[in-house]
Amino acid sequence: MVFLETYSEKKLLKSLVKGKESAFKALFDHYHKRVFGLARYMGMSADDAECIVQEVFISIWEGRKKILVNKPFEPYILTITKRIILKKIRRGTLETNYINTLKSQSPAFQHNTEEYIIFKDLLSHANSCIDSLSSSQKQVFMLSKNEGLSNKEIAKKLNISIRTVENQLYRATKEIKQAISDQK
Repeated sequence: MVFLETYSEKKLLKSLVKGKESAFKALFDHYHKRVFGLARYMGMSADDAECIVQEVFISIWEGRKKILVNKPFEPYILTITKRIILKKIRRGTLETNYINTLKSQSPAFQHNTEEYIIFKDLLSHANSCIDSLSSSQKQVFMLSKNEGLSNKEIAKKLNISIRTVENQLYRATKEIKQAISDQK
């Protein structure tokens, strides 16, 4: 395998941090089967596992400048994979719980198709509101709400102050609330 014969992991990571696509490709070639296998092991369908592989490597590419080159890469990539899988499971659980709640309501109050469409529309609108945030607000908001990290953990991960995290969360929440109220 070219990965093990030609490059040391540390060299590859240094190249990746610098934005070298060849290093990224070598890491992808070496780890994509492990990521796919972990996703399948954790109950994902083959299609979902492929999507997870893509999300993991997009996340790695986007966060490449924060990779610690002196630490082993495998635990890092497996942690990212697990977080993405858990996020997908939580999102699926939310939708399933909502659908089950609708099904359990008495027939006099059931409008399943209409309510489901409204739910999906609200979810889509909420996601577009999140996408419209500045990159720093979006990153802090997603780490807080999707990954469940505390303000302290976010500050440490992004190497910013806790106060900055609090400000970003406040502004992001305010913008999302404003966008939702403007839609009414």
